[in-house]
Amino acid sequence: MRHLCSAMLLIVAFASHAQDEKIHFRPIFRANLAFPLAVGDNYINRENNDGGGGFVSVYLLEYRKFQLGLGIGGINFTGKQRYDGSEKSNTYMSGGPMLRYEIPISKRIKVYPEVSAGIGLIFNDWEEPGASDIKGGFLLSYGFGRKFSLIAGSAYQYGKISVETRSDVKNYYSDFRDFQFYFGVQIDFKPRTKTSGNESKN
Repeated sequence: MRHLCSAMLLIVAFASHAQDEKIHFRPIFRANLAFPLAVGDNYINRENNDGGGGFVSVYLLEYRKFQLGLGIGGINFTGKQRYDGSEKSNTYMSGGPMLRYEIPISKRIKVYPEVSAGIGLIFNDWEEPGASDIKGGFLLSYGFGRKFSLIAGSAYQYGKISVETRSDVKNYYSDFRDFQFYFGVQIDFKPRTKTSGNESKN
């Protein structure tokens, strides 16, 4: 939760600093598949197999080349088989604010360092505990025309699950960490124009 609060404060500070500058409305839609790789000494990594998932996000506001939006998505980890041969499942669904910075590399290629914070639920066979996470990573986009682009990237996610258990094993069940690898599409509904003053020189 401390990490989540830090991310929220960062986003609030960004908005406060930008209030005297011109903030542009620039809707950008993104949808991508996600492939997680759990790491660390925790329940998600030790007792589950890596699965898959997806995310959708919409960036709405732009200040200079900072873009602020909201995202929602889910990641599934398939549990290892029980004694009866069945499988348990853990799915983490979360949503929250996202902040990224656009770095043009060429006319078609852009890089986006990105941070986000999320609040959600872990869905499994016996309960649905709340959870929170913070994520940092980057995306690489390759444009086809002015609006449509393909994206790929990766991120590191750290999260906390709200569990009630013994203190000596609490971190094992409450912490989760994973690397995520993305592939998807992005649509810029209001691309910059050369007369806007924000068009990069590629």
